[in-house]
Amino acid sequence: MTSRSLKTSVTRWVGLPRLHAAFAPHAFREAANHVSRLLGDMEPKPARQLDLGALYTRVRDEWHTRYSLSGTVSRDMRQLPWILFYPPRSEPTRWLGAEPRIVAEYGAWLFDGRRTRSALALLYEFLRVYPTDLPSFPNLRQLLREVVEGVDSTPPPSLETWKERCSKYWFLEEDGSGLFVSKLLSVTSPGEILADAGLDAGLSRCGFLKSGIRSVLPEYENRLTRGDMPVPHLHRLLNLLQNDGDLCFDDRGMRAEVAQALLCPFIRKSPQPDAKKELQSFFLRHFRDPRLPSGRHRWSDVPDDAKRVMIKWLVEQGLADFFALVEESAYDHHWRYREAFWRAFLDEGLIDDIWFVLGAKAKAMLRRISSDPAAMATTAQLRRAKSDQSVLLMRIREVTIAEWSHDGSCHLWLDGVAGAPVLYRLRYSASEMRRSYPYERVVGAHSQRHDGSPSGRWQTAIAAWLHDNTGIRLARDRYFPNHLRGSADGIASDTTGWRYGKRRRDVQGEMNW
Repeated sequence: MTSRSLKTSVTRWVGLPRLHAAFAPHAFREAANHVSRLLGDMEPKPARQLDLGALYTRVRDEWHTRYSLSGTVSRDMRQLPWILFYPPRSEPTRWLGAEPRIVAEYGAWLFDGRRTRSALALLYEFLRVYPTDLPSFPNLRQLLREVVEGVDSTPPPSLETWKERCSKYWFLEEDGSGLFVSKLLSVTSPGEILADAGLDAGLSRCGFLKSGIRSVLPEYENRLTRGDMPVPHLHRLLNLLQNDGDLCFDDRGMRAEVAQALLCPFIRKSPQPDAKKELQSFFLRHFRDPRLPSGRHRWSDVPDDAKRVMIKWLVEQGLADFFALVEESAYDHHWRYREAFWRAFLDEGLIDDIWFVLGAKAKAMLRRISSDPAAMATTAQLRRAKSDQSVLLMRIREVTIAEWSHDGSCHLWLDGVAGAPVLYRLRYSASEMRRSYPYERVVGAHSQRHDGSPSGRWQTAIAAWLHDNTGIRLARDRYFPNHLRGSADGIASDTTGWRYGKRRRDVQGEMNW
């Protein structure tokens, strides 16, 4: 065995195991751990009890006094990597690492003394922050290339692993972060690459990864726009954006970039069903519902176009869920006409928003059948109404609409007209979902009984009112399809129960506000 192969074998050795105190003498255990630190793949950490604030103040004052690090004590120089990007929430341009002369002086100190631990700490902090916007960024990258990779000699054994990683994964290349993330997204098991690269523990949310993801987002946006993005590729990106159930990079700027890239391609077209399911689940989990107070701040910097795409998907999904739920809790011969009518508006993309107000029966049924824990939080409770009644609140342009599942008229209010219910409340009384009776002739408000369903009487009346007040025009055969015409079992109205007798019809009319 040559000296070179022996050296390689030893430096790649995993080290002695950490023994439990009950099974190892204290001195032997400490020796084993010391060897592990020397030869193993250890994560650099600041010295114990290190006061970063005090260290930062000392070095900053020294620099402002001398504009040199020559008077800085050795202990502070060894710990300098931990304060180059400190304090974390300050303006980056005020960081010590933003000053190219500080980087140059520190590089000379590192390189001349071959100070391995400090070099590893600097590499760790460089990858963690990855400050691409700093003017000193190229200087930092070049310094690390010289110290870690070595200029004309083999690095010390403890740097050997990171030398290989820098070469294999482009850590110190100009476009290295983008190349690395592209590689991650091209394989089915990115976790293995992250572990091999040393980015699976303390660096799992590092700036190097964040920079790489930002660099590939425009490509994903373009491919989603063209429609040539396979769903498995999208799935890998979404997985890369998550870590332990949370967003890896949960700041406003990153949320806005992610939402723009993944939602704006669908402003004028719909994604594949599988892709839509993946995206909708991702944004609901991490951004929440943009219409609710719990989600508004997470969407605050997201472009309006991207936000509207998500709301549109929620409307489509929610309306479909509402239709399915009401079919189980309302009267079929009522709801089938109302569903066909409003589904036509949905299919044309005319319904801007919805909110469900469920009766006790529908609410209990939703609790039993829904697999989405957030479903109950995004529905309201209907009080002082029949337990099997529910109301669908909708927004179509400047109109608020309250449509009852059965035994209730459809009520419409233009913006600015008093009495319109407000969406997103958690409780409503039945009286809030109706206009006062007898109906006053208020301009901009309308109430329509559901008389003449098989002939399309009420459907045509509402469509005409919407056209007069919003300009929306929908062909009659869209909202009143042929298969529903004349199919009311001989009934000329879809109101329930009262089928004969003038007085009973009058009473039912009063109940059907």
